[in-house]
Amino acid sequence: MRNFSGFSTQKFLGKIGGREVTQLMLGSANYSVDDYPIAVIDRIEVIRGPGASIWGTNAVNGVINLVTKHSGDTQGDSVRFLVQDDGTFMGDYVHGGQVSEDSFYRVWIRDQEYAEGTLDSGRAARDDGYLRKFGFRYDKEWASDLNFYIAGGGATRRLEHVLDFSNRLFYSETLSSALVPLDYARQGSLLSSFHPLYVDPSKLPSATSFWSAPDGTISYPALLTGEISRFQRYGEMTNDSGHIVSKLDGITESDLEWSLTSAFEKTDINMGHLGFEWEQNQLDLAFDANQPIGDSHRVSFGLGYRRTNLDVQSTPLEPFDFGLTPTVDLETLTLLPSSPAILEYDQDFTEFNRLTAYVQDSIHLTEEIVLSVGTKFEENDLTGSGIQPGIRSSWNPNGSNVFWLGYSKAHRQPSLRERYTVLNPGRIWYPSGATPLNPTFGVWANKPFAGGESLDREEIDSYEMGWRNRPNENFLLELS
Repeated sequence: MRNFSGFSTQKFLGKIGGREVTQLMLGSANYSVDDYPIAVIDRIEVIRGPGASIWGTNAVNGVINLVTKHSGDTQGDSVRFLVQDDGTFMGDYVHGGQVSEDSFYRVWIRDQEYAEGTLDSGRAARDDGYLRKFGFRYDKEWASDLNFYIAGGGATRRLEHVLDFSNRLFYSETLSSALVPLDYARQGSLLSSFHPLYVDPSKLPSATSFWSAPDGTISYPALLTGEISRFQRYGEMTNDSGHIVSKLDGITESDLEWSLTSAFEKTDINMGHLGFEWEQNQLDLAFDANQPIGDSHRVSFGLGYRRTNLDVQSTPLEPFDFGLTPTVDLETLTLLPSSPAILEYDQDFTEFNRLTAYVQDSIHLTEEIVLSVGTKFEENDLTGSGIQPGIRSSWNPNGSNVFWLGYSKAHRQPSLRERYTVLNPGRIWYPSGATPLNPTFGVWANKPFAGGESLDREEIDSYEMGWRNRPNENFLLELS
């Protein structure tokens, strides 16, 4: 989405088939496993700009809503196969059938294989893996004004991954462990001279049996001359997930359109190279409706509830698991009882609840001018309660031109990673000296970077105006 950049886009809300896929832990959508074969996609709606008054929290910069086809529109068989010259390939198969005159079904499978790459040094990257998925959907028309569908799927993803520790393990060449507090007090202008752990055994800590042997050497010509020991951690990144969604919708005699939606999703992600794993179970319930009132009003309203349960595990891994020597926390200057993990979840509570409600009125002031006014209320365990209002007007003087004005307030909820995780990105070895901490071996110093528990939601007040022109079916011009 526009205006914001980064490793993962966190300013938009992602939805697939009525199911919100923006993750609580990372604050971004898990599209690596939440994608579908092209044959089952009906359309992808891209709503630009804040849309929180209807869609809710995290719709700060827009909404991406993937809508899948009715099972009756995918009858027969569809096969797609893609291959690259390096051996990477993807194939999917979709089959649709009819159970009765008013009920249809669809099943699909996908296999994707990732070939191993090569590093600039010529060494194998060890990043091969696979993704295997399946899905289904069943549609039933119970009456002319009552429809039901149930859909679900699962995925398993395995990727080899390597984390390079070569520039994360250092030793202090000039200071002993007795001067750790003095060194830390200088912050950005440290007294000590730090160097990566060289191939020279004399530059390694005196007790080296507690970590893996170096995996060759590597050079960093932009930073230093010569080569340094290459310390790496190989691990498997796994992602197992499954979900099921059901929806019942209908129209009453008074033209009230309504729908009931329920969804359950289970996700288990293991970042093996970091020793960080979390399992998430999430339940969503929603009621949505809209009702025309008179000739000029259409009121939309709804309620929603979400419950999320997490189980997070952090494990110290070689070569960061220094069991034979102590580690000093540079924040508190105290000994740690054990080596900290590279990434930790520093929070006890793992259950989160969210309750939402919204209302919006679309008012046709004239045949050409429409005014929409609405707001969404939300109460959640992370950021408390909040209101996200919006007002928008559009003028359509003819069939090809639209002018609009709008104001919106939207919130972005901080992810659990931003609030509660602690990153331990590197270690510094201080050799033995006259110190009560460990006079025999020296100490490892650890500098953690902790998330901010006081980090509140981000808020945006957005004022928009624009013009859209479509002179024909093949050309669209927009200025906003």
